[in-house]
Amino acid sequence: MDGGICSQMHFYLVGTILQGMGSKITYDLSWYETEGTDLDGKHARNFDLLKLFPSLDFKQERTQIIKRLYITSFFRHNEYFSDTTDVCAWMNYHSPLYLTGYFRDRADMYEKIFRSTFSDIQPEPDEKNRTLKTEMRQHEKEGAETCAVHIRRGDLSRYNAAYGNPVSPRYFKEAMQYIKAQRQKRIKFYIFSDEPSWCYDNILKETEGTDYKVIDFNGSDKGYLDLYLISECRHVICSQGTMGKYGALLREESKQEGIVVLPPNKNSEFWVSIFNNSIQLIEQ
Repeated sequence: MDGGICSQMHFYLVGTILQGMGSKITYDLSWYETEGTDLDGKHARNFDLLKLFPSLDFKQERTQIIKRLYITSFFRHNEYFSDTTDVCAWMNYHSPLYLTGYFRDRADMYEKIFRSTFSDIQPEPDEKNRTLKTEMRQHEKEGAETCAVHIRRGDLSRYNAAYGNPVSPRYFKEAMQYIKAQRQKRIKFYIFSDEPSWCYDNILKETEGTDYKVIDFNGSDKGYLDLYLISECRHVICSQGTMGKYGALLREESKQEGIVVLPPNKNSEFWVSIFNNSIQLIEQ
């Protein structure tokens, strides 16, 4: 495993599928001891999977001699950027295997397996996060609706081979206007970003009349709590990466009809097929 909370969920999901096909799975977390940051080396990436889902059946491989044996004899790097026809070849892998790399998704991973695997979300939020969750639910009780806006910056604020060019400020402003126009009711926007000051300077100060709150108290070391709060919102505006998409998948059933807005990149076409009420905004 490596990366942030959504990457951890992705790796665990892959492990769950392979386990269901007969393999015994253990996870190597040594990356978090030796690296544990984003691509720029600035924002923390901690192993937080079990803080969000403490009831998962998780086995960590701690025995160094077994790790070395597997790495030496059974190493395989899964190539996410492969141009081969069968981009989900990992579904056919068999043990013994030491598997690294990232994996292409299949729709059925998210239609059924994701929700059943991550159904028991039980973080231990601090007072600020508990208060915010209460506020979000109060808005819904009063007839307003909540919308999470995930604005990924940091190591994806420049071109990345997996995601393409960064999403522009215009996309977020148009996405917020789209939500308001579609719902025709009071919307409270909650902004989640690793660069909140950039969000204000480039997006929020030009959204006159928009009711919003910037969530800046969790930080990159508590990204799992941002994911938890995103899942509390009815609507989700997604950015680069999977935080917004995973947050939308984790919403309770009563909010699954909410709108999911996806950015103008190649990965969004796949995600449009996952959500019943979604749109990919293409910048003109």
